[in-house]
Amino acid sequence: MINILYSSITGNNKDIAQSFADSLSNIGVKYNIYDIYNIDPSIINQTDILILVIYTYDEGTIPDESIELYEEIKNSQLSGMFYQLIGSGDIMYGKENFNAALDKFDEVLNLSNAKKISDTLKVNLMMDERAYKKILEISEKLAKNYVF
Repeated sequence: MINILYSSITGNNKDIAQSFADSLSNIGVKYNIYDIYNIDPSIINQTDILILVIYTYDEGTIPDESIELYEEIKNSQLSGMFYQLIGSGDIMYGKENFNAALDKFDEVLNLSNAKKISDTLKVNLMMDERAYKKILEISEKLAKNYVF
């Protein structure tokens, strides 16, 4: 099961998640898409492929609504799961804080033995052509190599 989980205040990450969903749909790949506000974090244990789209709050902080999911991942063994991280942030907070929540999720996903699909996609504020092309590339890679 492919689960796209997103967290968005401004709508930027919702747009990114929907773009990813649309790219999967266009190549015939089925998925579920959920706002993190509306999920039970244990969904992670029924996920084969996780597409996580989150923002970074303030100076490198994981958003409040994503903390339970972070803790669930931290306390899980996810050796059969593949994941992709995408998110928007604001470079104004400096390189060390730019999309730092993604780095924190990457660390716990790696420690839980989940396998990363492609490099983390960090978007400055809103979707742009580079991000859209990367999403298409990742979607095609998923369809070719990971979808069962």
